[in-house]
Amino acid sequence: MNNYRLLYLALLLSIFIFKTIEINGQIADFVLINGQFHTVDAENSWAEAIAIEDGTIQYVGSMSDINTYIGSETEIIDLDGKFAMPAFVESHLHPLSTAYAHNFTAILYDFIFL
Repeated sequence: MNNYRLLYLALLLSIFIFKTIEINGQIADFVLINGQFHTVDAENSWAEAIAIEDGTIQYVGSMSDINTYIGSETEIIDLDGKFAMPAFVESHLHPLSTAYAHNFTAILYDFIFL
């Protein structure tokens, strides 16, 4: 019977710790797991998991430590060993040349040109 009490106590303690972490705001909005992430850290140049909260990377590291950032509302994205990297997406257009091309060329494709 002592083993069951010990197991029950350990379960209650883990729930308490998990809820405390969640209340303190360490729970990420989503995590990327099982990935290959190259970092700029010379000592730890590769990571397996990333936790992101409010658009900010909160954790980069191993799969064993990512669990502290996973809560009941966390979206988990399994990359299945694929490589991922942050990117800066810059979208721009040239309004004059686009307007000229739209007005003076024949549109021969099946979707709307905006």
